[in-house]
Amino acid sequence: TLASDVALFDSTWSLPATNLTVLTPFGVDPTDIANAAGWSGETTLDVDWSHAVAPGAKIELVVAKSNNDSDILDATQYAIDHNLGDVISQSFGEAEQCMASTDLTRQHALFARAVAKGITLFASAGDDGAAQPTCDGSDLMKAASTPSS
Repeated sequence: TLASDVALFDSTWSLPATNLTVLTPFGVDPTDIANAAGWSGETTLDVDWSHAVAPGAKIELVVAKSNNDSDILDATQYAIDHNLGDVISQSFGEAEQCMASTDLTRQHALFARAVAKGITLFASAGDDGAAQPTCDGSDLMKAASTPSS
């Protein structure tokens, strides 16, 4: 429902139409509710507010294969490799302890490449203050959120 959500947001806030391109380099159907349900709200949040902050910007949304860390990193790498913009916004996160060390290392390398290209990175710091969900999601623990950390 991204297109209709963005149109409603634009109408509500008297914004010009969003210049949005949805890219699916990993073959994922972005309208597949089973795949998108877990993160569609965060995606809409990023697109809406990115457009509100920069109403004339071209927004290119790269759809990851899943919400697994390696798949999100693949999407981030795609955006960096293809010079899709000068800002990357990622409205998600998890406790640093929950991300595999190999993925953390890859993430840091990707972010360093992005910064070297002049790309600014934004990421959510979390919804629970100094707490993050435990790795099994059953509780909260004090933790820094990655990728914002």
